[in-house]
Amino acid sequence: MESPFTSGIHSREEFGAALEWLRQRHARVNQLDDPLSLREIANRTGGGVPNTIRNYLNGRTVPPRVALERLAELFGADAAQLDALLRAREELSRVRTFKVPPLAPQPGPAQPGSEQPGPGQLAPQPGPGQPGSEQPGPGQLAPQPGPGQPGSEQPGPGQAESPLSSATPPEPQQSSPQAPATEQLNPRTTGRQPPLGSQPPRRTTRRRLILAVAATAVLASAATLVAVLLAREDPPATSGPVPVIVQNMVAVGADGLVEDETPAYLSARPVPRCAANGCKLAGTEMWSGAALTVECRAEGSVMHNYNVAEGTANPHSARSTIWYRARTADGRAGFVSEVYLAPRFRGGLDLPRCS
Repeated sequence: MESPFTSGIHSREEFGAALEWLRQRHARVNQLDDPLSLREIANRTGGGVPNTIRNYLNGRTVPPRVALERLAELFGADAAQLDALLRAREELSRVRTFKVPPLAPQPGPAQPGSEQPGPGQLAPQPGPGQPGSEQPGPGQLAPQPGPGQPGSEQPGPGQAESPLSSATPPEPQQSSPQAPATEQLNPRTTGRQPPLGSQPPRRTTRRRLILAVAATAVLASAATLVAVLLAREDPPATSGPVPVIVQNMVAVGADGLVEDETPAYLSARPVPRCAANGCKLAGTEMWSGAALTVECRAEGSVMHNYNVAEGTANPHSARSTIWYRARTADGRAGFVSEVYLAPRFRGGLDLPRCS
């Protein structure tokens, strides 16, 4: 089966195929009858339920960064393969943005199809006989006012005929001085509603300024939140508890790294060889790929993952006095040396010292 890492990973299907290829290779290298089951993978990586692992392997979903690193560690991926998976994950998980199509241009003033006159142009007036024109067209009679309407000499229903309508014209009334425009448009001072078609009072500059400042603050807060969410990466571990991955391997020869013949385990004290000295916690055996949660660190006896007589020339050799305290499902606390954890979980993890 050809390695999917040769041609690169460009889609979710290819991403899932790469994980499945690592799973199959893990079975061949370790001479297993069958590849690890979905439940075994979920239990050893802490990756949730088997359906979640199935979605990772068939490319339906892209695993989170921590889950991907655990899967790669379990399947024995090398540094180049892990880097390719991480870069592909970043590319496939990137948020895609879509451009809103521009609105169709509207005809401006004085353009064909526009009803607004251009600068220096007069609005077209309806001709005689057209709707909106007060002049009758050819062959049309001017409309006459009906009874009771302005300009009509006939009284309307229920109106008495004025004795002066045909005698003397009514005396002109003296017009009162025109009220200021502000009173005519302000019903609070005049007690009257402004005429139809008039402009309402303008909003104050202060109110507009308050609304503009509030809108600016809301947009700035939203932009900051989006920037924080987009730039957020997996936060560094600063205090416990911290999830870690067991690497129960020993350095052999010039550059070999193989699974230890005996499992790792938790001990009651930060010292080696607890299985022989009676300080091993029963039922805590672990192999490579197992997930643990550690809560603090302690200084203990020196632990090696290599044969001291062979020296430290092997690049996978590790020697340390740092031990992490983990807690079992039934509440027991035990220690594990950092040399039996994956390299990226060594160095103390900025955890507090165990009290």
